[in-house]
Amino acid sequence: MKISLLVIIVVSIVPIIPYVFADCTVNTDWSDAPCLDLIINGKYQQHELDKWTDYYSYKGSTFMEEKHLELNQAIKDNNLQEWVDESMSHRNVYEYYFFSGRAPNTGEYNGQFDVIKVNEDNAPQYAELPLPNMMPSILYDFGLIYITILIIIVIIASLAVGIIFVYRRKQRIRK
Repeated sequence: MKISLLVIIVVSIVPIIPYVFADCTVNTDWSDAPCLDLIINGKYQQHELDKWTDYYSYKGSTFMEEKHLELNQAIKDNNLQEWVDESMSHRNVYEYYFFSGRAPNTGEYNGQFDVIKVNEDNAPQYAELPLPNMMPSILYDFGLIYITILIIIVIIASLAVGIIFVYRRKQRIRK
C-alpha cells in the first residue's frame, strides 16, 4: 500500500523536475545579460527586462547602430530568425530592440512585458514594425494548470489510499 502511494507521488513529480530546474544559457557576448527564464502570471519580470538598457552602453552606439541597420535589413528580407540565430551578439541586439518595442516578435517570446525605456539620445520609434506579442503564453498557462492538476491528483490519490487503508484495517479488526 505504501509502495503504491510512493509510486503515485514519484510519477506525479518526475514531469515537474525539468520545469523547476530550467536554467538560462550562458551568454558569451555579455556576461551581465538578463535571465528571462521566469514568467510570472504571463509576464516577464520587469527588473530583468530593464537590464537591457545597459547593453547599449556596454556595446557602444557605433556597434549598436550598425547592428540595428543589419536587424532592419533582416526584417525587410524576411529572415529575422536566421539573423538572430547567427550569433549571440545578434541575439542580444535583437532582444535589446525587441524589448524596447522596435523589433517584431520572432515567436520565441510569449510573455507580456512593459516596453523598456531606451537610453539612446535620439532613439527613433519605428511605426512600421509590429509591436511585441503581448499575449500570455499558452504553454506557460498550461504548465501552471498541469502542475495544479498533478498536485490535486496526488492529494486525491493520497486520500483514497488513506481511506482504503483505514477501511481494510477496520475489516481486519472485525474478523
